[in-house]
Amino acid sequence: MTDVEVEEADLSEGEDGEDGGRRRILGAFADFVTEVIRILFSEVVGYRLSRARRRLRILGILALAFFVFGLLASAVWLLVGVVFLVERFPSTADPLVFAAGGVVGYLVAVVAGLVYTG
Repeated sequence: MTDVEVEEADLSEGEDGEDGGRRRILGAFADFVTEVIRILFSEVVGYRLSRARRRLRILGILALAFFVFGLLASAVWLLVGVVFLVERFPSTADPLVFAAGGVVGYLVAVVAGLVYTG
């Protein structure tokens, strides 16, 4: 077995009876003030984090909207280009229309997935 040393403390109010009571009250008051400051600080930090999270969410939604509109615009330009090429080179009509349909379908699926998960 190991020996454990224990220090004994004098709990009697002996010489500083009234002083000891004041120190305990002041200590309790200091603990209370410290706890109130900690709570207020954590509330302020939580509020600021919440506000930052909202701003980031709004920026993410704006970026997603810009990306979606860019994809849709590229699909429209692809279709315009296909129509232009089909008018110039009629023999390429079937493969170009098929490829454009596939690309536009894929872009619409990507946009739908982004909007659904966003």
